Amino acid sequence: MKNFYKLSAAILFLLVIVGVFAVSFRQKNGGFRAAEVMAQTEDKKTQTAPASTNDSWLKGNADEKFAQIEKHLRGLDVAMAEIGYRYGELHFAAKQRNWEYAKYQTGKIDLTMRLALERRPKRAASSKAFLDEDVPAVLRAIENKNVAQMNAALERFHNSCVACHRSENVLHFRGAVERIRNNARR
Repeated sequence: MKNFYKLSAAILFLLVIVGVFAVSFRQKNGGFRAAEVMAQTEDKKTQTAPASTNDSWLKGNADEKFAQIEKHLRGLDVAMAEIGYRYGELHFAAKQRNWEYAKYQTGKIDLTMRLALERRPKRAASSKAFLDEDVPAVLRAIENKNVAQMNAALERFHNSCVACHRSENVLHFRGAVERIRNNARR
């Protein structure tokens, strides 16, 4: 039963991701037209469920399916892409003094990093200071709406990212971290 819940959660996660990308793509390319949505809704009402799920991309027993889902979720690279985006948005929010948006982005960075570390626990030691000290420092600066405190917290935050990359022997990503920060500061 435990495997069933894990499989269900993983499939739901993938469906949400695909849905977000689909809606985002659709909105960027002309939005949704009411008549189109209604037509699609009517089409769905007349469709029947497939007789079997043999055409599922997930094959094998529960353990093999979990391994397949795990492969699709990948390691830290996908999480780091999200964190990089949110890191840039955090800097932009700080520059604009949009404290609520800064708080939102900081919370999402924290959540994304913690979830990524569940998948890659051997990386947890390198990010401990980041999660235990630097994220809370940014949140305190946001709560205080203190520009000088925020700038100092973001500098520590940035240095913590670089330190983590150094300890994981991926310092070659430093250029990307610098670029994200510099683009957001413009």
